[in-house]
Amino acid sequence: MDKVNKPFYGILPLIFKEVINIYTKGKKYSKDFSIPLIYSENIINNNKGFKIAFLEENSNILEETETFKITSTAILIVNISNSITDIKGTYKVLNFHPTIVNNMFSYENIKNKELLKGSDRLDTYYLNIFSELKNFNIMEINPYYEEKIRKLFNAIQFQLEEQPDEFWPCRSRTLFLELLIILTNMENEVSHKNEDNLVENIKSYLNNHFEEQITLNILTKEFSINKTTLSKKFKEETGKTILEFLIEIRLRLAKTLLRNTSLPIVEILYKVGFNNSTNFNKAFKKRFGSTPINYRKLKKLQ
Repeated sequence: MDKVNKPFYGILPLIFKEVINIYTKGKKYSKDFSIPLIYSENIINNNKGFKIAFLEENSNILEETETFKITSTAILIVNISNSITDIKGTYKVLNFHPTIVNNMFSYENIKNKELLKGSDRLDTYYLNIFSELKNFNIMEINPYYEEKIRKLFNAIQFQLEEQPDEFWPCRSRTLFLELLIILTNMENEVSHKNEDNLVENIKSYLNNHFEEQITLNILTKEFSINKTTLSKKFKEETGKTILEFLIEIRLRLAKTLLRNTSLPIVEILYKVGFNNSTNFNKAFKKRFGSTPINYRKLKKLQ
């Protein structure tokens, strides 16, 4: 069985029955660390593991009995057991083991969530697109997400291959969690199937641009609608104001990063869209009953 290094976020690993052979190892920085995530290009069957592939337009997925023609950019989600024999075209692939999300995860327990408890079970949210997957799934990319997904793939590649500083393991994992959140949102949303659904499209936009300073003026220009109608429709369908919905997105991701990475808190708050620590601390405590630093300390003790 391959050696499982102590994770960079400070939780001792389980002794897995599964052989974990998917690793990017530290080179110049964090040489003692390995993370279960690998980036590759134009190779789909190089090793075991879950896979997320970003397919450029005009790609062909070759399956044992069928060929799937992809005319626009798409995401391919692949289970550890799949019938894909090859892909013709240009694409980027992320191979990973579930421990990249939570060190307690295995291929088995993310499908049988009753094996997990507490926050471990909550973290299976990030792998919902794999929990029921038996073979592979082709996801049409919502236009609001395409640029962000492309940037995330490029940023993950940079962190894994260049490893620019000692935080490369945390940053790789953080970027990968962002990618999983986007893909989960795409799976849950109906906006890419119903382009006329204004509120769903606004939700997609907020999920994609949450780290930016979003205002009503920006949204009214983006969706060609006046502020009053925009705010009224959103509140009627979601029960929340646009600002409340946006802050909830930011805090949900911040909570995950505080719990599962060792990124500095100041880096986390800017990453999720807050512009100063006072506003972040106040919003986080109001939502979760604890300051960010105390929440992180508590989770490290558990």
